[in-house]
Amino acid sequence: MSIEFVFVSHGGDSHFSEVSSRYCVASLSSGTLLFKHHHHIAVSRTNKISAWLIGDVDNIDVLRRMLAQWGGETRSLNSADIVLQLQEQLGERAFSLAEGDFCLFMQKHNHDLVVVTESRGVNQVSMIKAEQLWITNSLALVRQMAGTKACHRMPVADSTFLPSDDFPLLTNIIRLQPGSINTIARDSQFCPYLESRALTAAHHQCC
Repeated sequence: MSIEFVFVSHGGDSHFSEVSSRYCVASLSSGTLLFKHHHHIAVSRTNKISAWLIGDVDNIDVLRRMLAQWGGETRSLNSADIVLQLQEQLGERAFSLAEGDFCLFMQKHNHDLVVVTESRGVNQVSMIKAEQLWITNSLALVRQMAGTKACHRMPVADSTFLPSDDFPLLTNIIRLQPGSINTIARDSQFCPYLESRALTAAHHQCC
């Protein structure tokens, strides 16, 4: 089961304090990241990026051996360290090598937020643009924090035909594609916008 998480940008009047006491909290320059269990979180920091890998990378031992081919000690590195160091060697193709139930958040030091989704679609991640910007794999958690005002529903005349999953009726939500890299940047008016692209598959040989 995916580890529940939510990122919420600064501002607004969400019921943050009511929920945050039950979650682990990480402060980012652009907002706050909450997640359910700290023992499924790997954190890595460089002089350019701070990263939080939420969940598990099933093939982390394979990636560790691959990274060791470039030299250096890898046994003490956590999964976020390994993925970021592979990215330094292979570019963004490195992200497609990781397999598992996870989501990778990266806060660049220019304040852009980057979200990488895993390729199998096990961990379904959505972006909600309301008074605040939300990124989550749990709409229920967003509703706990912001109530119904965060999710804008499409008017439906006949409730008989409402689907069991109300995602198709929510007009201000974008579901991030599996196997994608998503950058939330700011324009000259400091309004957030989303840039998404599919990850490039990396071909590799494992030792």
